Amino acid sequence: MSLAHLNLAGKPGKLSRECDALERVVENHGVLVGWTHHDLGQKLVLKLQTLKRADTPHDVDLLTVILTKNQAAVLGNFLFEIAGQSQPARGERGWFRRVFG
Repeated sequence: MSLAHLNLAGKPGKLSRECDALERVVENHGVLVGWTHHDLGQKLVLKLQTLKRADTPHDVDLLTVILTKNQAAVLGNFLFEIAGQSQPARGERGWFRRVFG
């Protein structure tokens, strides 16, 4: 987050508190090695598993993010776009799925 993203207009004293908070932001870097999700109805819990170093394969970091379904859709579309891929086309449901759901 940068100061450009903060809405500080008309909030005296807020700038110094926000700057202090920015100094406490911790950046983690790693290679994505796995993920899982849990559907909570209107929200999703997305768990990302990363490795910082290839020589420590058992030292997996876990980041848990809660997203609305709309945020998940926007993120998914963004990832398709930057990867130069298109979303998979949904084919017509086969006989089995039409009958048994």
